[in-house]
Amino acid sequence: MPRRKKRTNPTPYIVGVCILGVAGLAWYVRNGPDEMKKPADTAPIMTPQPPPDSAPKTVQVPVPKEVSGKVVFEMQDKPATPGEDPVKIAVSDFLRSTNIAKNARVLSVKYDGDNLILDTTNLFNRGYGGDDESTLFNGILRAVAGNSKVKTVTFLSDGKPADYLGNREITAPINIRDIK
Repeated sequence: MPRRKKRTNPTPYIVGVCILGVAGLAWYVRNGPDEMKKPADTAPIMTPQPPPDSAPKTVQVPVPKEVSGKVVFEMQDKPATPGEDPVKIAVSDFLRSTNIAKNARVLSVKYDGDNLILDTTNLFNRGYGGDDESTLFNGILRAVAGNSKVKTVTFLSDGKPADYLGNREITAPINIRDIK
């Protein structure tokens, strides 16, 4: 009678292959192509407001005036409040002076490099009419440009990205050079 060969248990081989597979995958994830690596913290770096000692004594506030049927802005000096951001003061004073968005107010101003993040309430996602929308948009940008060195403005509405100022889409940062 021929002898039967003893069968070898395949479990250790399967476990070994699985361990090698997981180790190889872990090595690939750690040392693989750059696009596979998890990006570092992508949260914006918020630059603190200037210290009160270096704060200006006055701020430039745009005041809209009608000249020959067109809106022009006259920049007026207003006293600055110690410890408060000059852009916040200027935009707040501008909004009050227009009587277009009567309940609008500035909640906060934050700096992210060359971008200013302006958070307001009761300003966005409502219609004002073409001339009023243009006055609000250009006046806010003038207030920012006259009191900071930022290049772009991102608008927030109650802490969330704003979509529209009237019919003007403002989902992306707005270049200060867009002032008309």
